[in-house]
Amino acid sequence: MKDKIEIQKSNYEWLLNSINNADAKAGFLITVVLALIGFTITQMDRELYYSNNSECLEIYLILMIIAVLVFSVISLSFAVAAVWPKFTEGSKSIFYYNAIHSLDKEDYTEWVSKTDDNALFEDISGQVWYLSRIIKNKYKYIRIGMLFFGLSLIILILTYLIGA
Repeated sequence: MKDKIEIQKSNYEWLLNSINNADAKAGFLITVVLALIGFTITQMDRELYYSNNSECLEIYLILMIIAVLVFSVISLSFAVAAVWPKFTEGSKSIFYYNAIHSLDKEDYTEWVSKTDDNALFEDISGQVWYLSRIIKNKYKYIRIGMLFFGLSLIILILTYLIGA
């Protein structure tokens, strides 16, 4: 039983590291998208005030820039959803911080010491299952955010190729 518990503990740690990696990727995506939005707004300002293009081309460029902004905001929304913390109420796991912080140190220590190996294995297994679901959702949101970021980047490149 001790080997099973050790395997699940290493799975638990690996999943926590994967969550940290997903949060870092989402944070990077948020930074890049915000930079793209700032760049697009700056360029839109330049296009509106300093452009010698025809009125039809100018309207087309403005619509393309608006599309970039819309796709960027959608991408930003999914990246933020990926890092938004997930809370569960009523979890009684000895690994879940919400169940731990509500107890005194002595009560928590007693709870852990009275937990037998089977209950510990079930608790760790439940946490591994729950963390894997969190990771699945985080990476789904990051993938969708990256898709919309890619679309906004393609539209932005096309906008500047057409406007040049």
